[in-house]
Amino acid sequence: MRKILLTFLIFWVPMTSFSATPYPANSFRVSSKALTELCDQIIEDTQEALRLIVQRKGEHSFENTIEPMQLAYEVMWDRLAPLHLLGYVSENDSVRKAAKACELKAGKFEVDLRAREDLFRVFQQAAQKNQKTLKGEDLLLLKSNQRDFKKNGLMLSKKKREELVTLRKQIAELEVKYQNNLQEDVREVAFSPEEMAGLPKDFVGRFPKNKDGKHVLTTSYPDYFPFMKEARSSEARKRFFYAFARRGGEQNIQILQKAIDLRHQAANLLGYATHADLQTEGRMLNSAKKVEAFLKKLETRFQKRRDQDLKKLLALKKKDKPKAKKVWPWDRLYYENQILKSEYGIDSNEIRKFFPLNVVTKGMLATYELLFGLQFKEIKPAQAWHKDVQLFEVHDLESEELIGHFYLDLFPRSGKYQHAAVFPLRARLLKNGKIGQHSAAAMVANFSKPTPTKPSLLTHDEVETFFHEFGHVMHALLAKSKYYRFTGIGVTTEFGVPDDFGEAPSTMLENWVWNTEVLQNLSGHFENPRRKLPRQLISKMTQARQANSGTFYPRQIFLARVDLAYHTNPKPEKSIEVWHDLMKKITGMELPSDLKSGSSFGHLMGGYDAGYYGYLWTWVLSSDLFTRFQKHGLLNQEEGRRYRRTILEPGATIDPNQMVKNFLGRAPQDDAFFKMVGAD
Repeated sequence: MRKILLTFLIFWVPMTSFSATPYPANSFRVSSKALTELCDQIIEDTQEALRLIVQRKGEHSFENTIEPMQLAYEVMWDRLAPLHLLGYVSENDSVRKAAKACELKAGKFEVDLRAREDLFRVFQQAAQKNQKTLKGEDLLLLKSNQRDFKKNGLMLSKKKREELVTLRKQIAELEVKYQNNLQEDVREVAFSPEEMAGLPKDFVGRFPKNKDGKHVLTTSYPDYFPFMKEARSSEARKRFFYAFARRGGEQNIQILQKAIDLRHQAANLLGYATHADLQTEGRMLNSAKKVEAFLKKLETRFQKRRDQDLKKLLALKKKDKPKAKKVWPWDRLYYENQILKSEYGIDSNEIRKFFPLNVVTKGMLATYELLFGLQFKEIKPAQAWHKDVQLFEVHDLESEELIGHFYLDLFPRSGKYQHAAVFPLRARLLKNGKIGQHSAAAMVANFSKPTPTKPSLLTHDEVETFFHEFGHVMHALLAKSKYYRFTGIGVTTEFGVPDDFGEAPSTMLENWVWNTEVLQNLSGHFENPRRKLPRQLISKMTQARQANSGTFYPRQIFLARVDLAYHTNPKPEKSIEVWHDLMKKITGMELPSDLKSGSSFGHLMGGYDAGYYGYLWTWVLSSDLFTRFQKHGLLNQEEGRRYRRTILEPGATIDPNQMVKNFLGRAPQDDAFFKMVGAD
């Protein structure tokens, strides 16, 4: 028990005063055994806290029931967040497995909590007493919990509620299994020197030949995407495409199909026609029909541009293969890259030389400091989960008030999460109108590691990704609220802004990496940092921004339509057929019949189910939000601070429709988006 208590103290120290690091030394160097014990202790502590609330004598009220109940949830997730993170970043396999097991255990525990009749009973008593007198975040908390209890079956009979709990636990288990299979399935593919033709020498040099004289690459992002953009061999690209698409394996297809079915059953039990109708309730697009109408409009607007761009890709392919009659999915990235080279004179490998990671990081942080009135300071040692991780503290520039901390974990390694993401760790909470807890978050990415002779060099796409993800960091750190539930980005799906708004604040900030002044601040040739990205090249890049939009956006529309189809008209046994049909219809490209799809679409099993459309919706919103900066200047400090106040800091305390109106002075429109992508 002493060991468990010590571990608890390490992981949960509310940040109510200045601290050099968000967590004490060695917090993330926990053993798998200690992690499992801590996870069990957190659940036990939460059970005890809720038991005391339920069994208290006297009248139940907002102050002695609803607020303490919320605090119990917040403390639980505050303590679980670092454990959750370790499941995605720890270099220790046993720790990752223990963290994933904890994630599953906590997920099932939360399902039980949300369906507890005794908690609902005392909540109802408190709500009846205080509902008419509450306001602000207190009223928002009450209404949000009422909606949660409804969605978790408290209006159902006991038998149906128990059935719902069983379904939810099964779904949670399937989601964790799917993600774990995908994360751990890093495949190796060997290519002959001839098959590596077209790739830069420094890229090829990263992969020594094996005993058969072949270069062995993996399906990790830093290996896969450069290869698909540059390798001349169509057969080699096809082989790599198959390996990448099959990550997760047949088992993940079966897991996804089972989850689709169980989600539909759960939604029906709750009285919703489909899982999509359940999920979209409370969002900006608050019904499956509205999402479908939105996606159909996009599909129609992009059809002409798609046909034009596919025709261009096929014409280029015919130069290599005169008898070619179609463009395959493994051709897309390669010929899109060829268009950038041939029509705009853009060579992504030459551009990379101007984007050493250390220069980009310094320039990006300076841009965010200027824009939002902040000051970043690196803390050494980071005392994190890996030696490559950096830690920064964030202060308000004017008041010098500590806001929070963020970690940067930017290089790939075995067992690590393979995409780019931000993991919120702590929320910035208000107590009596003042900051009572500082925020913390971790950004995880997979940029190429430096070598003894060359630093880590980023493509322009990766610079854009860096800006985007760091926008999430800002949203996680700057949002402030009385309750964790109404922070910007939540550690659980019930916390934070609505899912279809969550990407908008950071997506808007991607526009900065297309601005000449910003790009010059972000760049510096790796051999001579004083050499900035040439203005002439920046002009070409800007002109090429609309290039390939007819293939890029239809692919996103296709993925959103697949997600919506799975969750509005569920036919799990036909999931592969639906995938193939929609891909051909929307993108104009088709998959070979021997390739089963769905094993590696992590979004569908990672909180984006019936929500992938949100990427497209937030592109529309972010393009509209950006019009203010286009008018007043991208480095206009007044506008930057206004964006911080009206979009980032409110978190989920204000309806996103109202936040957008507050910033723009009007309701959102889609014309800026269609103009930006060349589909106007």
